[in-house]
Amino acid sequence: MKRNILLFGGAFDPIHWGHLQAMKKALEYTKLFHEGWFLPCFKSAWNDKTLSSGEDRSNMIEIAIDSFTQIPGLRNCTYEIENCLTGGTIEIVQSILEDLGRMFNFHFLISLEHANQMHLWKNGPRLTKDLSFVVVHRAGVVQDRKIDWYLGSPHIYIDEPLSSALVSSTTVRRQVARDGYSKWVPSEVMKYIEEKGLYRAP
Repeated sequence: MKRNILLFGGAFDPIHWGHLQAMKKALEYTKLFHEGWFLPCFKSAWNDKTLSSGEDRSNMIEIAIDSFTQIPGLRNCTYEIENCLTGGTIEIVQSILEDLGRMFNFHFLISLEHANQMHLWKNGPRLTKDLSFVVVHRAGVVQDRKIDWYLGSPHIYIDEPLSSALVSSTTVRRQVARDGYSKWVPSEVMKYIEEKGLYRAP
């Protein structure tokens, strides 16, 4: 029997409490998934040349998972990095499904903010028809009543806002550059950031 996997893609530069709490909320709310996988990208969708190395971002995810003992079944999936995948979401997802789809059923975790903007993504309408999404309500994001694709099956919408999701990786990087510290990452991740000298102001 195939295992049900909730896949959460992103840069995770760095992973922070918002990411972890979003995954926790989705797994506990749905009770459908055997595991939750964080999927760090190989390259930023926005071609961000300041993106930390795949090794550093992957290491921080591993450390965060080890630190986050509130829920079992979390995993760091380095598929994109190991295969040096680039291109649009649809091409990357197709590659994942071709290689892993025989063993796993995948749902994809995104925030309400991204759900509101899905029609602007390359092949966005196709993604909403071909894939199954779990949408979490990030606090501070207003639901666009004109966009309702995620309210019907096979998608799942979690309406309760996540206050911890207010933080972003950009905020963390700016805090570290300014103050040398951010409370929005697990302490062991912060130690790694300090040891590697990540996000320091130039």
